[in-house]
Amino acid sequence: MNTKLCLLSESIAYFVGGALAILVAVRPGIPFLARQFGIAPVFGWFLTSGVLVTFFFFAAIIAARRSAGARRAT
Repeated sequence: MNTKLCLLSESIAYFVGGALAILVAVRPGIPFLARQFGIAPVFGWFLTSGVLVTFFFFAAIIAARRSAGARRAT
């Protein structure tokens, strides 16, 4: 039972952390890009969220490798 609770709390933490990261990047990020560089808001959305998704993708790969004890392939 403790394992399920730990897994649930970890999943909630990742979800809430990701949602907050998107919110923090998008709310000031899109207006900043529009104001400074004249980028349309829709392209600002793809740019700001795309950077975060790329970061989270590589962070997930690194976390999965560490949890599995994977080493570099030779």
